Amino acid sequence: MSLPPRGTAQFIPAEHFCFIAAADFVRRTLLPPLRDFATRAALIPLEPHWAVLADLFEPSPDQWGLRGDLFLWMELRQVLCHCELSGTSDRDAECTVEARLLAAVATLTGTELGDRRDVYVRRYMRGGMSSGMVSREHWHVTLIPLLARRAGWLERSWTGLG
Repeated sequence: MSLPPRGTAQFIPAEHFCFIAAADFVRRTLLPPLRDFATRAALIPLEPHWAVLADLFEPSPDQWGLRGDLFLWMELRQVLCHCELSGTSDRDAECTVEARLLAAVATLTGTELGDRRDVYVRRYMRGGMSSGMVSREHWHVTLIPLLARRAGWLERSWTGLG
């Protein structure tokens, strides 16, 4: 959107909601903090009451174990989008982020990660030699610890230790 050099600017952020502001006011008062916020957005942690387990899944890792790992990652992100992250820092075995993620993986793959053999999940089949295969070892050694570290970073940021 471009602002007119003079006059007013109209904003319609949602249906049935509109506001009008002087273009100069928008340019001098609103845009500078918005630009600053936009440049720092990736560094600002989520508020505890907003965070869900699915938030841990951004960004995606650069490497996967097998072809099915990406699809398990995407499905976990979708499934966990309503599971609150806050309150998982207590070390009760059933409440830890790791335990909750392991349970979700076991539910979606039909098997637990303790067994290090790869597992075939038909709905993850998209073509290729390892299509539909999930590397339980890669999840156990790399991906679950990655997600747990991200959760730890968020929890530390909430207590001021991040």
